[in-house]
Amino acid sequence: MFIVRFVLLMAMLGVLPAMAQPVPLVFRLSGEQRDGKFVDSGPFGYDAVGKATVEPAGRRGPAMRFDGVASRLEAKGPQLDRLVGPLTYTCWLKLDRLPKNAFYLVGKGFNSGLQLSLNEEGRPWIHGNWGGGWYHGGFGEKQPVGGWQHWALTLAPGDRVRVFVDGRELASMESPFAAWPVTEPFLLGNGDLVGLLDEVSAYAVALTPEQLAAEAAGTLATRPATDADFPTHGYPVRAALARWDQPLAYSEFDQRRRQTAERRPGPDAVDWPKLELASGARLFEKSGQQFMEVPLASGDQVRPLFRHPKDETVVQTGHWFRALPWIWGQHYVYTTDTTARTSAGDWELWTWPVRITGQGDTPIQSVRLTVGGQTVYDRTEPLHSLTLLLPANAPERPWELSVNGSAPNRIAVGLAPVVIGQPEEVPLTVELTLPGGLRVATPSRPEQFADQRAWADELKASTPTPTRAVPALARMAERLGSQVPRSPLSLNMVSMSHGMSSGAMFESPHTPAFRGTPAEYAAHLADMGFDRNFETLSWWTLQSSADKYDAICAELAQRGVQSGFNVTGYGSGAMEGHANMALFAATMPEWNRPLQRDYQLVAQRFEPFPNFGGIMTGADNAGYVSYWDWAPPIPNRPWGRAMMALTGGQPKVFVGPAIGPQTDWQQRGTQRQFLDHIARYDATFGSYGTLAKAVAEVDPQAPFVIGSYGSSPGVGGRGGWPWATIPGRPIHAGLPILQAYDWNELSSSMPLHNVALIDRLRSDFPGKPCWTIIDNFGHLFGREARQRAYALALTRGVTAVGTNFLAHTTVDPKLAQDVADQKELHGWLHRYGGVYAMTRPLVTVGVLYSHEQAISRPIVGGDNPSAEQLLRGSHEGKTTEALFLCHAAGYPARIVTVDELRRGLPADMKALLLVGLNRFDQTWVWHEGLAPALKRFSDQGGKLLVDDESDCPAPAVNTGLKVACYIQQAEQDQTPVLLARNASNIALLQNALRGVDRPVAESADPTLWALPTQAGEVQYLTVANWAFEPGRNASRFVRPRTGQITWHTDRPIYDVRAHRKLTPAEAETVDLTKDGFAWYALPPTAPTAPRVTLGWDDGWAEARLAGSSTGLPVELTVSRGDEQVTLSGATGQTVRLPVRIDDHTAFRVQAKELLTGLSSEEAGAVVADQLMAIKPLRGLAQFAARRGVPVVIALTPAQAADAGMRAAAERVRGWLAQGGRQATLGSVAPAVEGSDGVVLGLQPYRAIQRYPQWRTVDADLVLFGTPSDNPLLADQARGGLLPTEGLRVTWSPFVGERWVLNVNGADPGRLLAGLR
Repeated sequence: MFIVRFVLLMAMLGVLPAMAQPVPLVFRLSGEQRDGKFVDSGPFGYDAVGKATVEPAGRRGPAMRFDGVASRLEAKGPQLDRLVGPLTYTCWLKLDRLPKNAFYLVGKGFNSGLQLSLNEEGRPWIHGNWGGGWYHGGFGEKQPVGGWQHWALTLAPGDRVRVFVDGRELASMESPFAAWPVTEPFLLGNGDLVGLLDEVSAYAVALTPEQLAAEAAGTLATRPATDADFPTHGYPVRAALARWDQPLAYSEFDQRRRQTAERRPGPDAVDWPKLELASGARLFEKSGQQFMEVPLASGDQVRPLFRHPKDETVVQTGHWFRALPWIWGQHYVYTTDTTARTSAGDWELWTWPVRITGQGDTPIQSVRLTVGGQTVYDRTEPLHSLTLLLPANAPERPWELSVNGSAPNRIAVGLAPVVIGQPEEVPLTVELTLPGGLRVATPSRPEQFADQRAWADELKASTPTPTRAVPALARMAERLGSQVPRSPLSLNMVSMSHGMSSGAMFESPHTPAFRGTPAEYAAHLADMGFDRNFETLSWWTLQSSADKYDAICAELAQRGVQSGFNVTGYGSGAMEGHANMALFAATMPEWNRPLQRDYQLVAQRFEPFPNFGGIMTGADNAGYVSYWDWAPPIPNRPWGRAMMALTGGQPKVFVGPAIGPQTDWQQRGTQRQFLDHIARYDATFGSYGTLAKAVAEVDPQAPFVIGSYGSSPGVGGRGGWPWATIPGRPIHAGLPILQAYDWNELSSSMPLHNVALIDRLRSDFPGKPCWTIIDNFGHLFGREARQRAYALALTRGVTAVGTNFLAHTTVDPKLAQDVADQKELHGWLHRYGGVYAMTRPLVTVGVLYSHEQAISRPIVGGDNPSAEQLLRGSHEGKTTEALFLCHAAGYPARIVTVDELRRGLPADMKALLLVGLNRFDQTWVWHEGLAPALKRFSDQGGKLLVDDESDCPAPAVNTGLKVACYIQQAEQDQTPVLLARNASNIALLQNALRGVDRPVAESADPTLWALPTQAGEVQYLTVANWAFEPGRNASRFVRPRTGQITWHTDRPIYDVRAHRKLTPAEAETVDLTKDGFAWYALPPTAPTAPRVTLGWDDGWAEARLAGSSTGLPVELTVSRGDEQVTLSGATGQTVRLPVRIDDHTAFRVQAKELLTGLSSEEAGAVVADQLMAIKPLRGLAQFAARRGVPVVIALTPAQAADAGMRAAAERVRGWLAQGGRQATLGSVAPAVEGSDGVVLGLQPYRAIQRYPQWRTVDADLVLFGTPSDNPLLADQARGGLLPTEGLRVTWSPFVGERWVLNVNGADPGRLLAGLR
């Protein structure tokens, strides 16, 4: 009734003229049906289909009823697709109830397009997409239920999008652009609508309130919409001229970064020159923000990595950008400019301030600026000062400035080229003196503090230090695993990023996540036998679930499980774990030190927990190219900038003869030119070592490992250029721990792929511990296949083995068997972990691997390549296939790298096999510098074997082998394929190895592998069962069998699983009817009872184990009062015990040798009143020694006025001077022009955790006070970096790789008393 009265009133007032111009109608739908469709009575007949019923009594006839369950109507048509703005949607709505969830009432598209929406509170809201961004918000007031209402949404590009209900405007927001066109249908009732819709209309015009009133009254004059009513639109771009010296807060890593420039009139003016695009469009004439539409790239302009002739280009400076379509209907703005940024719909051009000043009130009378002969700024006006905001000039086109008629002076602004490996944002500076005492200079600090409001709030805030429940572990059962390893072999559960794991608490894209409390989660991990859990941690999960992370850490600590984190930014717009992270960190300042800060913040936040288990990062690896098209940022915009830095601005790189150019940024070159590029790229992987060093600064004992080695080849290829051969040596050169990740995304494992990865790492770095992750994608492994995969990896001497899929029954009870199987296997691994951790393989054959050769041959993709294609494929794939065929031929083998060849191969290696080592051209060959090493191996009795294509500079046996380039991931295990296609190769290899010493044991069956190893003085033999049933997945099902082994040894043979010595006849038959592998021990003599010597180290009890031989498995039982725990080790090892010297309690240790069961016992005496060495404050000495880093002692204004505090500051200053560090004094205040403040503003990048939020000057700091009186201490306390008062060093709290010495307490004199 209200709307009728409203319309009559408007008519009486003459607001609704009788002869109003008709408006363009596109669509009108009510409850009328024909042939099962709801009839469009508009001009185009776009009848709607779907699920709704007819309500006879509608607003003015039949209406459409929606039941909120399966109801939705869809209409499609070309004119609806063109309806993007101006536009209006109207409808009559009668709600029976409010929705349970927000939904789209009417509109175009499911998410893109534009929709009039209603939320669960009954509030209208706007949702839609304009191409490069979203219309989302404008929530209006709550609406009643039960009566008819007239709803409308209008959009006028360049004005606003509005929502009206019964003629009242209830919601609106700016609409600089039209909605982006989508081909998705026009939808009615898309969601939880329970009620009626009637007279749903769409117009190609933004109706005025008066026209809406007429529409509601049914008196609006309409006409069919014509082509003229649908204006064409380019791609919308929000352009911004931005100040480099004024960052935005909390930016994502490749979005808008800087604050929009603002002109300022008056005597101290701020201004910028005339800028325009080559198309003629003027830029930033009215303000620093400009909305524009540009052509969308098409054809060959879409994909070029670098600048294209058709790109939008700034005439004066050469900056460029491109609007381009991408996959899945997405669109983006793209550039590789180092001094501009783009995102989906933004282009941000950076400027640098250049200030002109002089003496007197108005020393400036005229200013003229030119570039390339064009005058771009000409101002004649008396000024006190003028700040010109200038974009970076092209190197060959400097700005030329004339003031008061002076001769032109050339000036350059922008950023200096970066140093690869240590990139910094170093602005070019201007410093000129002109006639008349005029000065032209770059300001050292901004003239105003951009975050003044936030700083004022900070000063008013009261910030209590957050408390977290960090358990103190007193019982042995808690310490065991948390602080003391239960076995030298660790078992890891790893929640991988990039969607590569499932079952954990926070990351589970493929199978259900664990459902339960942190206590239940921790109990399950402990019960499964895991020693360490790496939980996914991103800015989003930490922000939303910080308390849950703390609870998990605490619960795991009390159950003897270490708590580590896989730090990732995948899908969040953050940087951590990106597949190109190493390249970006080595070439771009916004990645380098901010990344170090993020990893140090994570380490500091969780290091107080006694079971902190370190940091892992990465999963996918992009090799030598940009990451996949769908990963953020889309497209991978930083990669182009990184390549510009890496190549010195050269937009093309050379690729070798075997590859050939495949993209616009490649050109054909010689093999030497190609490998020079590879060497430059490989050096960037050293960024991982920089991150490891950053974490070690916080906690030297915390592991730092990478999950990105071995993530290819995968579904897409079998090794090779450009992304399927990952450089193990450059990645791990600076890392303390090696790790291979056998990545998989299908339902079978790749035989020996993981072993080959481990071999390459251990060959390059024999002295480093090595971990491995065996991918159990979708719980693909059966019990025996999992046993085999683990057993093979353990022949390589890894010290940790993990999985990335957690089996649990909180959602799927069918996984109970997987839980039991893995728990059983973990029990075995713990018991014999001492032996496995000191194992090395004893091999007859080495398969030579050259990374340079591997990356020089192309990927062979596809499911069904020809035999010829497989023979031409990757050297990496060939070495893995050769490893398989050597074992199938009865000869244990491992991959050896060219670096190990240079060092010298072990004496027990009798042959070296070369596969896929051909010559490409005359500029490089794989054996450069290796001829002496090959000759040395041959002279020492080694046999060189070559396949049909390898080039060898030393005499070698031509085996006739034709080795394919391995397999890629598949739904069915490819073991049968490998065996079948290598049948002739097996015979050829056996023939070539005649006369070579036989291994300790062998099998003539290609599906029964004998793999000898050595641990200390004991030899071991792993026998792996590769028998399969045709047609069944061999990764899931291993055919039970017995087999025959031929032994070549006079040592005693023990069946480890049976705990007994075998007779020679018994040893010839191996029983594999119940397990996927068998394991035998061959000590030089019969074992005797182990001997235990107890001692202390770093406050912990330890047991030194000895026996008749080193390398015998030992189980230790430690008893103390009513407590008893079990550990494992091996003779020759020293095992830490979960007893502290300050426990002051007696304990006993029983050691049992596990081959025979012989045991001995030793008592540990009470140690009373023994003084332990007092450890110096961690980081204090290092802080004093950082002589190359500036340091500022910053006092608050109140502290600066306090004589005692000034004296404390001078005391610290003197202490620093003793170590050669010269400190300056500053203030805890905003850093603006003319001040000594150290606070630059809020953090410019969105970090892994919200606090600390302030960014300070590029220097180490010394801070005094407490969180209640010093805002920078409060900021750290909020981030969990200052758990207690006292002297404490924090790492990168405000700036990456800049430390802070916090004198945190009310009495600095007392805290500094011990400072020497």
